[in-house]
Amino acid sequence: MNKTAPTAATLFNYDTDRDGFPGRLIQKGSSGVGETDISKYQNWISDPLASPLAAGGTVNVTFFSAVKDFGQNKAGSVTVFLRDANGTSATNICSGTLTLSNWQGGSSTWVSRTVSFNCGSYTIPAGRRLEVKLVVAAAAGDDMWFAYDTTSYPSEVRLP
Repeated sequence: MNKTAPTAATLFNYDTDRDGFPGRLIQKGSSGVGETDISKYQNWISDPLASPLAAGGTVNVTFFSAVKDFGQNKAGSVTVFLRDANGTSATNICSGTLTLSNWQGGSSTWVSRTVSFNCGSYTIPAGRRLEVKLVVAAAAGDDMWFAYDTTSYPSEVRLP
């Protein structure tokens, strides 16, 4: 995760060991912020911060996703955790969940969704890292796909 907009035009298959589809499959049913099964979460981590980073207030995380196989009329449920990471452990700052009964909304391709949540007052010290961790809750109607790091699917974390 960095401040540079993506330049890649091609969405790669980031999980060739799980499926043959471009993007990344995240299995539903995560245990939450402490999930350690790599098939049940996605995380983006910044480089070490050169200066403290205020992360308090309203945070907006925008990402592109789909219910597996672009499944229609199925619920989607994604929880986003904002964390203060030091390389060996992480402290949860805040989180938000977006659950929609029809995630695709009739679309047969990737959909952009934004999770907005309030983080109160928190500053990540210099030298540590900002981590964004996404999980798919059991409330989802199926596993979910995520697209990112391309010009067509530029995920974004917007801090106050």
